[in-house]
Amino acid sequence: LCDSRVRRPIKQDLARGRCIGMMLAPPCSSWSAARDRTYPIRSRKFIRGIPGLDARDLAKVALGNATLDAALDLARSAQSAGVPWVLETPHTSKMWHDHKLKVFVARSCAVSVVTDYCLWGKPWRKIIRFLVGNVPADDLTKLSRVCPGRGICSRTGRPHQHLEGAGPGVVRWTVIAMPYPARLAHTLASVLVSKARSEYML
Repeated sequence: LCDSRVRRPIKQDLARGRCIGMMLAPPCSSWSAARDRTYPIRSRKFIRGIPGLDARDLAKVALGNATLDAALDLARSAQSAGVPWVLETPHTSKMWHDHKLKVFVARSCAVSVVTDYCLWGKPWRKIIRFLVGNVPADDLTKLSRVCPGRGICSRTGRPHQHLEGAGPGVVRWTVIAMPYPARLAHTLASVLVSKARSEYML
């Protein structure tokens, strides 16, 4: 999708009414605030990459920038076509400080929604933010679930599980926690097709 030739037919399909919804989740690895614990590659001042990075980190930053730009390009087309769309990345991601993303939000009137995985049935909190466009306000409230507990889950009354170290099969907990909870995935699908469903009902 970083290739404009690949995006072109998708954008044409959006303009011609051939798409009913679009979900965008650009890779967040190079945007992760957790990288600051070891070796930062982005900062608020240099959000598109800190000067002087080595070739390996420079490639990671370049890929992160390119995938975000591609996602914004598609979201812009979906917004113009009136097609419901969602862009997702962790709430703490540095991506939210990107100038191009901020400009797009201001111009598109997109709405930001925060949700916590623990309220969708997971033992960990994991806060995710969605940027949403062309979706009715009633559907947005379905996605907004924020746990008010500080360390203690309001759903279970138990401490949130920390995503540190390795879990079953020596797989990192951060990797295990990547997939959307099933109920959240179903809700996202419902939100993305809500406009098409209402038009069909008419």
